[in-house]
Amino acid sequence: MFDRTNLQVLANHARAAAENMAHTLHRTAHSAFVKETQDFTVMLMDCAGATFAVPMELGATWYPGLSYHRAIAMVDDYRPGDVAFTNDPYSGHVATHAPDTHLWKPVFVDGEIVAWTGGHIHNTDMGG
Repeated sequence: MFDRTNLQVLANHARAAAENMAHTLHRTAHSAFVKETQDFTVMLMDCAGATFAVPMELGATWYPGLSYHRAIAMVDDYRPGDVAFTNDPYSGHVATHAPDTHLWKPVFVDGEIVAWTGGHIHNTDMGG
């Protein structure tokens, strides 16, 4: 069981991990939407797909509390190394329109999914 102090320490560690993910994406991206407008985010999610950590200093910050549950459920069997992707606003209910590309990846420990990582990038070059 966590007391309030330990819970806050854990929350800070999770947020620091998300901030680090965002800075890495920002530094390495080739997209102007990432580099110039920061129209992206990354996140950490629990086993059910509920977002619990996002960067608050970089990128889009409106994702806390967003659930990827429906998007995660679109794939029947996840294995280590899998990455899922959608830009369909109707299938997984995470994208708001086709230029919003979302991806998520399971985190495994001893063969069991213990968490998810995810990300969103707005990309105008999605074709017709």
